[in-house]
Amino acid sequence: MPVTWPAATSVATIPAGTVVSVSGQDAARQRMLVRSARLVSSIPRSAWTLIAVMAVIRLGFTLILGLDEARLIEPDSNDYLLSAEALLDDGRFWSSPGSGEPEFERTPGYPLFIAAIFALSGRSVLAVALVQSVVSVLVAVPMFLLARRLFNERVGIIAIILLLLDPLSMYFGSLVLTETLATLLIVASTALIALLVDRGQASMIRWSMVGLLLAAATYVRPGQYYLPLLVVVLLIWTGRRYGWGIGRTVSASVALLLPLLLLVGGWQVRNAEQIGSSRFSGIEAVNMMKYRAAGVVAEREGGDWREVRRDLMDQYGPEFGGGSTGEYYDRMYDKGLEIVLEDPVSLLKVTAAGAWRSAVSFPANSEGMFERWNLPNLAPIQIFIDYAMVPVWLLGFTGLLRAWRTAVNRPVILTLVIPVAYLFGLSSGPESYARFRVPIMPILWLFAAGGLVVVAGAVRSRMPQRRRG
Repeated sequence: MPVTWPAATSVATIPAGTVVSVSGQDAARQRMLVRSARLVSSIPRSAWTLIAVMAVIRLGFTLILGLDEARLIEPDSNDYLLSAEALLDDGRFWSSPGSGEPEFERTPGYPLFIAAIFALSGRSVLAVALVQSVVSVLVAVPMFLLARRLFNERVGIIAIILLLLDPLSMYFGSLVLTETLATLLIVASTALIALLVDRGQASMIRWSMVGLLLAAATYVRPGQYYLPLLVVVLLIWTGRRYGWGIGRTVSASVALLLPLLLLVGGWQVRNAEQIGSSRFSGIEAVNMMKYRAAGVVAEREGGDWREVRRDLMDQYGPEFGGGSTGEYYDRMYDKGLEIVLEDPVSLLKVTAAGAWRSAVSFPANSEGMFERWNLPNLAPIQIFIDYAMVPVWLLGFTGLLRAWRTAVNRPVILTLVIPVAYLFGLSSGPESYARFRVPIMPILWLFAAGGLVVVAGAVRSRMPQRRRG
């Protein structure tokens, strides 16, 4: 039977059994500490042992990879590192130290994370990678809780083992990229939303915590900007299911949206004042023109989307129409959107192809693998690289269907499916590859663990029949 979430209590009791009598803010703090301790103690020792093993393996891998710090840096990493240095040197979120140019394409969440580690480590890139390795391990905790809720403790343990063996999470956890920190924030917020949806709780404090986590995830990875809209729909649906009434539903919705309005909306005000655009991030315009529009034109007219991208940027480059930096990005987005909407069929094809590459290539598409690691160009190796993830997705769907058979699980399942569908719907394009699925891998692994148990049970049930025959 599925294991329920750890029960919440109104009386703060320490492990020794002594009741603590407190009130006001101290009482709230004490209850939070007790609930956290109860949550930690509910996770079995075997799970913590596996998590510790995962930490040792990933830290060791990062140390070896970091013998040459250049291997920890990807092209996108330089933008984050320069902005982090500007935060330390100038106290401003600029594109590089001393530039005086406000950063617009990148958001401040990840550079702040880097800057904090830089301040403590003497600006060591390896230190950033090591901290990220620990962050990638912490993801196992909310993943285990979700797996235990949908299935049982055994499936949660298997999910941790699968995450431990996942080279994608381990590799990208060592690179100076946003995916690892975003993964923790997305999975943690999803676990909290699942708890509230499962229990039908309208707690303003807890929904505000969801808002804070979603805002933090958006600051780290601006592609999450529209995800809260889907969470609001889920909140309203939960309110209808549990009969909250209009008042409690509105209160919970305000609690959810207020941190987003203050933090995300506040950053948009900053951009409007300093950049001349109210967009949360210029990367939205870049993605629309350089990837979505380029992919659509390449699909319609033939040719490589990279060459089409160069042609588009030659035609609609920084000098396109003049004006401020913000106005340039706004025009670039509008023109890219116009190109995309002219051919929705090509857009659908490009999105589907990108989603397929993101979902199944492991750890990258075969072309990238052969180029980077000089693998022999043999058909079996190419097939393995391109389709290695297909069995994992099949196991995931098997686990999802098994969990869906229990009606009480369905709201939690919908909560888990939302970030997966959102990621593939909005992030798939001609540039997509395995890196794009890193934030939803823990969700896939917990469903795959459930599917593995189902398949193993089916195999065992048939083995005696074969021996009797």
